[in-house]
Amino acid sequence: MKIWKVTCLLLGVILLTVGCGGTDEQKITENLKLGQRYLEEENYEEAIVALSKVIRLDPKNTEAYRMIAAAYHENGQEDDAAAARLNVVMADCTEEDLVSLNSSLSTMEDSEQAAVLAQIAYGQTNDERILSTLLALKGKNHDMDGVRNLLREVDQVRGIKDEYLTPLIQVLYNTEDYTSIGQLSEMIEEKEGLSLVLSLLQEYSVNGEDGIITFLEAYYENGEALPMIDADCEIYVGGYDENGLRSGFGVCFYGENVKPTSRIYVGNWDHNVRSGAGRAYRSADYRIQCQWVDDYPSGDVTILQRTITVLGTLASGHVATSMNLYEWGEWMAIHCTPDDTKNSGYSFQTRTMSKPGTCGHVRSHSYCWDCQQQELEAESEVE
Repeated sequence: MKIWKVTCLLLGVILLTVGCGGTDEQKITENLKLGQRYLEEENYEEAIVALSKVIRLDPKNTEAYRMIAAAYHENGQEDDAAAARLNVVMADCTEEDLVSLNSSLSTMEDSEQAAVLAQIAYGQTNDERILSTLLALKGKNHDMDGVRNLLREVDQVRGIKDEYLTPLIQVLYNTEDYTSIGQLSEMIEEKEGLSLVLSLLQEYSVNGEDGIITFLEAYYENGEALPMIDADCEIYVGGYDENGLRSGFGVCFYGENVKPTSRIYVGNWDHNVRSGAGRAYRSADYRIQCQWVDDYPSGDVTILQRTITVLGTLASGHVATSMNLYEWGEWMAIHCTPDDTKNSGYSFQTRTMSKPGTCGHVRSHSYCWDCQQQELEAESEVE
């Protein structure tokens, strides 16, 4: 029965390849106009009837497939919308067509049919977004052998990017399929950054949020460097709200070009930004723990390094009070004065400073968010 359903979905694709006889141009034109009018009137069922007549007369009419896909989508028939959009992609498509198809594949109710269509679409387009969706669908179907085979194929042809696997990891996390997470970890051992993400999720399944923090603290205790992911990649795994925005507890791994002040964030989110209690790890021996507001540290903050602890209060990442510096457990200095020339960031002063005061006098901007960003941009311009 399922094979028959997939065959029906792909009927338009087959028709596109074999062609058809003569068509009644007048009826095609009339029904295209009707279909467009019904779409504008939000009468989607009548639009589907009119556009189906066009497709029966002219199975190669990509505009009719685009329009009927829109009608199916608005009518809540996402499986039919995906099949129609695949017909467009198999003939001639735009960037918008690819985006729409990928969206339909991701939201189809029948994930097995969706995987079949995604496999065809990827074979036709070689599009990276379709590849990511195909991997996620195979994970949703618990087809880890299929994931393994596809990864081998991709690795031989184009190499595996971290971003290809992000939707798959999120699916496995959503379904609490930690067995498959373990299998995926074995498949991508050479991808150290992603392997760390998977290890954190496995710790989370056993020991919750404390397990993740304990795992990361081991890097600090052992003096190990944090693994890296692709420089321009950002991997988030965690909760989402009804609008698809990051919400609740989550873990985010940043590439070095994405967020210079963080490599890993573990904590709470709201409306897609860090919000609530959380920790940001910039390196194995540097992390900041505090409350976050609008993606900035705010309120009481503790900055931990191998030999130094800094305690203080921030407002939107900006110094709100003097900050106490401890080195090897002993008090060393009180620093610093807020720098009103900065939108965010905070100064770090020690007794060796020749000019205590504002951020501009600070020898090292290791605690200053804005300065880090500006310095990185300056280095990029020089290069």
